[in-house]
Amino acid sequence: MSHKKKSFIVITLVFLASCYLWTLFQALPDGKLYVYALDVGQGDAILIKTPEGKKVLIDGGPGNVVLERLNEELSFFENTIDMMILTHPHADHVDGLVEVLKRYEVKKVLFTGVECHYPTYEEFMRLIYEKEIPFGFSESDKDYLLEPNVYLDILYPIEPITGQEVKNLNNSSITLILVYGETRMLLTGDAEEEQEEEILMTAADISANIYKAGHHGSKTATSEIFFSSVRPEAVFICAGKDNHFGHPHEETMSLLERNEVEVRVTKDNGTIEYVSDGKNYKIQD
Repeated sequence: MSHKKKSFIVITLVFLASCYLWTLFQALPDGKLYVYALDVGQGDAILIKTPEGKKVLIDGGPGNVVLERLNEELSFFENTIDMMILTHPHADHVDGLVEVLKRYEVKKVLFTGVECHYPTYEEFMRLIYEKEIPFGFSESDKDYLLEPNVYLDILYPIEPITGQEVKNLNNSSITLILVYGETRMLLTGDAEEEQEEEILMTAADISANIYKAGHHGSKTATSEIFFSSVRPEAVFICAGKDNHFGHPHEETMSLLERNEVEVRVTKDNGTIEYVSDGKNYKIQD
């Protein structure tokens, strides 16, 4: 073997080893909380990375685009989802989770267990049973400690709705507050005003620094009284470009404008990233 060829092989191996180590280094937790509102089109998919490196995926959006977005935010070595949450079994929330269940090691699943005969939802449940993934049904008296100082405060369902038929599945959405130190993020799925009223009736503390506007910014959600109870500084909306629903609606955007909060929408901004050190948060540009 010529000297030049040996040198080329050595340089190539050093380069590959450097890339491997750099990728591994990037995957290491840095003590901060990362939340990504993934740009999956007209649907919801939210990825949480905790300060100690745990991953939580809330909803999966329509189709399989969530896999592309996860590849953008997770390294090659991050192939585990510590908790998967399905807020409610509409296509634009559950479809992508099926492929995630197939591609990733999912350690726990949380959903409501509400009655729904949508085939993809049935496939979602079949995979959970087939893979023997531990699962739980959400209700407001069961909160989840992800690690010290990071937890999910479940606000809704207030009472178990497992096995029940719900006329409007939007109003069966798991609603929760992600808490890390002084940072609070309210995530409402597709909850509409009816569900917002139920939550307000509980007198729970729903104040949050950051708020995901309900139901893709629809006029059927984010009532003025609910918004005034949240008192957010920043709002994000998950909505797809040129969606035929007209999301986010003018009424919702007008409310946010009047209250002078910082608003990001996935259809305009792409994936939206929030980072918190437990005291302060920032929006990554």
